[in-house]
Amino acid sequence: MDRKIRDIAELYSDFMCADEDEKAAKCLAVLIDHSVEPLVKDIVRGKFRVSLQDSDDRSLNQNALDLVSEVKTLIVAKLSKQRNGNGFVPIDNLEAYVKTVTTNAANQYIRRRNPNRSRLKNQLRYLLSHDRRFSLWQSDDGAWYCGKNEYRNNINDPMSLAPDELRAKLEGVGIFPERAALVDLVLGVFGHREGIFNFSDLVGMIYELRRLTEPVSIDDEFLAERRSTRPENDVLNRLEQSAYISNLWREIANLPVRHRAALLLNLRDQNGDGMLTVFPMTRAATISQIAETLEFPLDEFVRIWNELPWDDLTIAEYLGLTRQQVINLRQSARASLRKRLERF
Repeated sequence: MDRKIRDIAELYSDFMCADEDEKAAKCLAVLIDHSVEPLVKDIVRGKFRVSLQDSDDRSLNQNALDLVSEVKTLIVAKLSKQRNGNGFVPIDNLEAYVKTVTTNAANQYIRRRNPNRSRLKNQLRYLLSHDRRFSLWQSDDGAWYCGKNEYRNNINDPMSLAPDELRAKLEGVGIFPERAALVDLVLGVFGHREGIFNFSDLVGMIYELRRLTEPVSIDDEFLAERRSTRPENDVLNRLEQSAYISNLWREIANLPVRHRAALLLNLRDQNGDGMLTVFPMTRAATISQIAETLEFPLDEFVRIWNELPWDDLTIAEYLGLTRQQVINLRQSARASLRKRLERF
């Protein structure tokens, strides 16, 4: 058995079998520090290609560090609930569980930060998997490759792509990437050279060819990224956005608790996706602080975290109100925040 797998299993067993709370706490600390955190960091480091060094002040690296912290919080809360709950069911494979939680959290972050790229990736994955002219497969080293069926065996010859040159060639044969059907664009790219392609490279290429961009704002009424009319640099813009969201969080925390719940439990962007993660990601508030502000027990809040945002009927049931009352509370909360934030 792999030493890492044996260690994490043994440490998890020590934690669950500890006969005293103080001993269990020590076992949990060792489990997190020795096995869970390194595993989480390995996955996040690979996903985001960052150093995860505290001294690396690049925005993506700092966000990745925050993500590691939040994943650890989720796992600690899950393990603590298991030990303290009645009739708990042990996790069969803690390493697999940690990998799943971390990968899901990272993918959720990527989808929210890069919705158009994620949408394109899903569309390409579906096309390559369902059109008989194409193949999509995973190599022994875990990398994904794609191409026409006849080139599938060329696993050692992935093709590199040159966006500008390829755009010119495609337009020369009447394929205009920004308005061509996706299948036609893929056929054009695959026809450029005989061979296979790294799937991630293909996604990046199509993304560039179509000149896709990501939303530069978080389109909730109070989470809009503040844009200056002055030609500010990226660092200053990020600082201003972070400061605004931190101030927003302080104002939300000052609302009555039912107003907070009506607003936060339904927080969405323009695509209807949940935006509550913006607070941990910008360090405005941790998951624990959000739970406390909503007066949720932490273990219960962790359990519902991936269910959010809730619809109004679910919030109404939780608060013991009608759906219209929830809507009224949220409208009132927004009106109050609008007045308070005018000075910021």
